[in-house]
Amino acid sequence: MLAMEKMATSSNAEDVIKAYTYQQSITETQKEAQIKAFLYSPEHEFYNGLGFKASTKSVTYQILRNMSKVHVIRSIISTRIEQIMNYSQYSDDPQKPGWAIRKKLNRFEDRTKVKVKDSDKVKIDKIAAHLENGGQGTKWTQNTDFPDFLKMFYNDSLSLDQTCFEVERTRRGEVISHSNVDSGTIRILETIDPNYQGRNEYTPFKGFYPIYAQVYRDRILQHPVTKDAVVWYPWELSFGVRNKTSDILSNGYGISEMETLIEIVTWILFGLQYNGNFFKQGSNPKGFFSIEGNANPNVLADFRQAWRSMVAGVNNSHKVPVFEGAKVTWQDMQHSNKDMEFQLFNEFLLLLTCAIYRMDPSELGFRFKNQSDMFGQQGQKERIEHSKEKGLEPLLKFGAREINKYIVTEIDPNYEFYWTGIDLEDEGVILEQDVKKIGAGLISLEDGFEKYSGRKFNPEKDTILNPAWIQHKQMSQFGGQDSNEFTNQEFGGEDQGAKNPFDEWEKGLKSDPIMNQFGQYLERTMTKEG
Repeated sequence: MLAMEKMATSSNAEDVIKAYTYQQSITETQKEAQIKAFLYSPEHEFYNGLGFKASTKSVTYQILRNMSKVHVIRSIISTRIEQIMNYSQYSDDPQKPGWAIRKKLNRFEDRTKVKVKDSDKVKIDKIAAHLENGGQGTKWTQNTDFPDFLKMFYNDSLSLDQTCFEVERTRRGEVISHSNVDSGTIRILETIDPNYQGRNEYTPFKGFYPIYAQVYRDRILQHPVTKDAVVWYPWELSFGVRNKTSDILSNGYGISEMETLIEIVTWILFGLQYNGNFFKQGSNPKGFFSIEGNANPNVLADFRQAWRSMVAGVNNSHKVPVFEGAKVTWQDMQHSNKDMEFQLFNEFLLLLTCAIYRMDPSELGFRFKNQSDMFGQQGQKERIEHSKEKGLEPLLKFGAREINKYIVTEIDPNYEFYWTGIDLEDEGVILEQDVKKIGAGLISLEDGFEKYSGRKFNPEKDTILNPAWIQHKQMSQFGGQDSNEFTNQEFGGEDQGAKNPFDEWEKGLKSDPIMNQFGQYLERTMTKEG
């Protein structure tokens, strides 16, 4: 792009034409890649004339943040974030919760058979240090370390379903740092719409227009020095949305869990206030005074108005209505403290809230009578694991996808970020399965030895105190050469290969020179006589 800018501003007409032709080719290629379907409302119902797409959320971002401070919601979000914090440290152990960097492999390669080279270790260490410190040389800057980065990243995601962080680059495009931004102030520019025609106010770069902007009080912020609009190109800002939808009226924004829980949270607050007013008002009447006899319509109208002002509403709960100038009789309206099943209703609201966030109430410390119906009386561990599979793992995978796309692959596309310890397996269960596989002949004992020791089995040096292996070793000694030699040495015998004493005597005679000459003399003498 620097060369393009130099050619475009050159005094050489040929360079200017080349730059213009190249820019046109990029633009034409981008036009050809456009899809036919409308991604946003064709009537432009939500076009606000401010240059960015207005959010279609039923409440503002600030209200969503205030809702996230309600005790029940705060407990759910804090619990999930603390669970994610267990994965915030680098880990080389695949069974230990954490994160790590590894080299990408194609789908046909077996990772267990690929050795990590020293050059890969150097690059992995560089990427890991970048993530841990928030960038290069950012130890004493405002850039946050990885645990704080995860806290802000997931807090915005669980509160707004919109989490953003900026990726800072050099002029050459190299990633040097990253930092969280206020996700509630980020909006999508109109330039993201393929049918938008007013892009002339922004300069394309690499064939792309900026698509994100920071908005404060319905106005795109400007840099205090350059006076340029605070906008980002697609590779400069992560705009993470978990609950995406193809609805053209969504304007490209997600649907937060908070929006689903607006009524639920309101009822929870009303229920708490209703019950709290019992202690605040100091009385607990559940009835009213009725007027006896024929009452003037004006008196009845005053009665209705007084009723609404003194009894109706949460703020007037547990108050005693008193009427003047009429004969009244007390009418009891409550015969049992289970009339409205107050406790069950609040439990129901809490269960709905936890269900939206895919969390088991036991993770928050709540115990209900019907919790054991799904996993049994001894299912506390199973319930928590099931809850994490539904709620925690999708969050971790979502974060890994954003970190890989905007940070790791931009540093080096041959490596990837991943979480360790997500699919924790019981080592006892794994060992039991391996023993069964060896017993069934699915894998050899040597393969199992190599899996747990990390090296090849050496029968001359390695001693295995396994009954099956010892029996196999003993049986292999019978009938072999070693076994025969051992038997011959111990028991002797011709059948077992014992030495013949006459053969030994004959060999001794031949080896002695005097006896050898005497034998030859006897042989000649016996020949003459014969």
